[in-house]
Amino acid sequence: MIGNDIIQADFITAIKAAGTITALLAAATDIKEDQYQGTDFGLPALRFALAQQTPLPAESHCDHAKCNFAVRCYSEEASSKQADKIATAVNDFLHGYNIQGATWYGWVTNTSLVGATRASERLWRSEVVCECSVYPRTSA
Repeated sequence: MIGNDIIQADFITAIKAAGTITALLAAATDIKEDQYQGTDFGLPALRFALAQQTPLPAESHCDHAKCNFAVRCYSEEASSKQADKIATAVNDFLHGYNIQGATWYGWVTNTSLVGATRASERLWRSEVVCECSVYPRTSA
């Protein structure tokens, strides 16, 4: 299987290149992995969370896989509208997306669009939840 770190980096790169998404953020640098612990980011922001990767059971070998992930959209506005607007842009971008990594490729299927809820007193969070087929460019 392709490493989770590679899949995550390729998705973050693709999302950072999507002008319809970055136009809604202060900067493309506000798109990071979910567990990012630095302090050099602003809001609104996106966090990419790769949940798990599993081999496709229909395949006779385990080099083809499926991964589940979420893109979490954060906003500090007084209303949830901004977080939902960003999530809609992410959802529209990822719907049926054919991602092309250097060592793999795949197709995204959106599984849910979660409306904004309070993450803390001044923070809204909405989510786009997806799964992606993962195919290596060459089999070992």
